[in-house]
Amino acid sequence: MNRKLLLWLSGVLMVFTLMVLAVELHSEHYYKKEILESKLEIYADLVAETINGCKVNMADSIIKVMPYEVRVSILLPGGKVIYDTKADIETLENHLDRPEIQSGLEGNDHGCFIRESETSGDRYIYYAKNYGGFIVRTALPFRLSRSFLLRPDFVMLMATAIFFML
Repeated sequence: MNRKLLLWLSGVLMVFTLMVLAVELHSEHYYKKEILESKLEIYADLVAETINGCKVNMADSIIKVMPYEVRVSILLPGGKVIYDTKADIETLENHLDRPEIQSGLEGNDHGCFIRESETSGDRYIYYAKNYGGFIVRTALPFRLSRSFLLRPDFVMLMATAIFFML
């Protein structure tokens, strides 16, 4: 009888732990996406303000003060890349079919997606905003840290202690 109770409690604890981990992972993914999206929007607006009415290569002046990991692309509404910080534009294909570009052209003024880069193969969060005559796309590597799983969470420790007291 005691063995069955111990196995049952262990199973319940394991299911509870897995549910908490799933919620934590989902929450971290959501909040990180929201934070990065707002940063990428600011970067896109800065680039657009810098090049608006000027030549595209004026973007170099503002990009120099941005974090190194930020990738900036400037596209024509038809999807042709006319500027990119991380790739040679002569080798880049048309970007019209990219989901963030499509979303920016289909009634929304912007689009944001997390996907693997077709150029580098790394996972990025992409933000594209339509400014009428051109589209600015900014991107950052998207990595979730798993270190939060190793640090103690006071609320979870208290919830577990209360669970065992019942």
